[in-house]
Amino acid sequence: QSVRRPEFKVHIKQCLHEEYLKEPLTASVQMIHTLAVNEEKKKLCVDTLCRYLDNIIANPNEEKFRKIRANNKGFKERIECVTGGVLFLEAIGFTKELLPHQDH
Repeated sequence: QSVRRPEFKVHIKQCLHEEYLKEPLTASVQMIHTLAVNEEKKKLCVDTLCRYLDNIIANPNEEKFRKIRANNKGFKERIECVTGGVLFLEAIGFTKELLPHQDH
């Protein structure tokens, strides 16, 4: 089966989403690297994900590094806007939860 050029990205995205069901970590990384429209945003996403992981590894008992505010502007601009960013976090064990509001 051949895929025409305009349909190529859509086809790749469908394949990666199907693969996510079997291999979520691998597929989410492939999504980030293959489907990112903007190279700068992709790099920022990968750097931010690495920073999240570095913080968790360096501070395994620090609860603050195990939570990410999804409504945070930085999260939206660095992770959520890149296809695969949120799926990567879910693949490594993050879950979406509604937390009680806390003023700081």
